[in-house]
Amino acid sequence: MSRFSELMDAEMDARGISTTSLAKQLNVTPASISQYRHGKAMPSKKRMAVIINILNLDYECEPMRSSVRRIGVTSAAKVLNVSPESMKLSIKANTWAWAKHWVNESGRDVYWIDRDRMEQDLGVRVS
Repeated sequence: MSRFSELMDAEMDARGISTTSLAKQLNVTPASISQYRHGKAMPSKKRMAVIINILNLDYECEPMRSSVRRIGVTSAAKVLNVSPESMKLSIKANTWAWAKHWVNESGRDVYWIDRDRMEQDLGVRVS
């Protein structure tokens, strides 16, 4: 199973999004979604980008997400006036919709923070 399939499957389960519901949003068959979800097929890059946006997936290898302006943990911590370690703990606890954590294939922690969504959610300006 691919990393994309794993993330898609886990996020659909976590959000209670059915295969049929996502298929309707994408105008595809439920069988197609099931194949993407279980790694039997991969969507086109365009469809993958739509799935990533609908499910807010943190698929680090997807070039279509490159337009997302990201910031580092230290910068986000400064905005919230907390330590970088506290920021990392809150991201690991899935506190923020605009920040995600995962462990990459080499076992390192990865923190992903969407600057624009952070600004919008908190009503602040990140410099």
